[in-house]
Amino acid sequence: MANESTQLVEQTKERLSVVGSAVNVKIRDFAKMAKEGTTSIRGLALISGLALVVSSFSDFVKNILTLHFISAVINFYTFFIGGVAIIMEVDPKAIPYGEEVRAWLMKYIGIVQLSTGRGVFYGVAGTLAISQVRRCRYCCEETFSILIS
Repeated sequence: MANESTQLVEQTKERLSVVGSAVNVKIRDFAKMAKEGTTSIRGLALISGLALVVSSFSDFVKNILTLHFISAVINFYTFFIGGVAIIMEVDPKAIPYGEEVRAWLMKYIGIVQLSTGRGVFYGVAGTLAISQVRRCRYCCEETFSILIS
């Protein structure tokens, strides 16, 4: 009887260790997914960041030349956020100093560490860009940015 209970305890310990390691693997996968996000969402965020950089830069130059300095400052902010989107979504080895810049961004802009935080960050960029819309053609780019986040 004592031998059977010892065997039962050993079998239970073995099964619990297998279950524990399986749970650890699932937790690591979940944490990785929360940090990185899905590939399709990251691709859309990269496209959104590129659209923000291009439209913000062109609007920035236009607003400087037409002496609309407040709009130029907002365009500078959206340009910065679009650049952050590009840096966060591209492989850090693909851009010069990518790993250092990404580490700095994660240290000082902590919201970009998780994919949901980046979504909120990109949503702010989209609303800033939409606030500057004067023509309908730009509205599509900024709405795309908000929808992705």
